[in-house]
Parts: sequence; C-alpha cells; structure tokens
Amino acid sequence: RGIFLQLGAFSSRNNAENFRGRVKREFAQVDGLKGEIDIELRANLYRVQIGPYATRALANADSEKIREAVEIKPVLVVR
Repeated sequence: RGIFLQLGAFSSRNNAENFRGRVKREFAQVDGLKGEIDIELRANLYRVQIGPYATRALANADSEKIREAVEIKPVLVVR
C-alpha cells in the first residue's frame, strides 16, 4: 500500500517482465530514484510500478526525473 508511479500496464506477464528489465537498465542513469520496480497483477493487467513513496511530492519529483531521462510519463497511483 502507498503511493506509486505506474510506468506501464500489460496483458502479458512476459511483456511486463521485459519492460521492467528495460526500464531498470535505463533508470541506472537517473540519479536519486527511490523505490523498487515491481509488477502487480490487478484487473487482468500486469502493472509495472515504482515505489512506494512516502508523499505525493516525492513521487512527483521522481516522475519528473523519469520523464526527462527516459521519456516515459508515469501515472501516479495510490493503493
């Protein structure tokens, strides 16, 4: 539970795993990213998310870093 950034959602676990591997490599160049990249199955979709974050402000700060570094636009998720 907490605040997460969703990076992508896939109908196939394999596609989600491949995407997670790719973003892990790309995120190595992003300074100060917090949280683990996990896959959560919900509503028949494998959701690739990073977190949890203590506050929305911290999540938004990492969202900006991600957008600038790897051109992915994360979606803020509270669960």
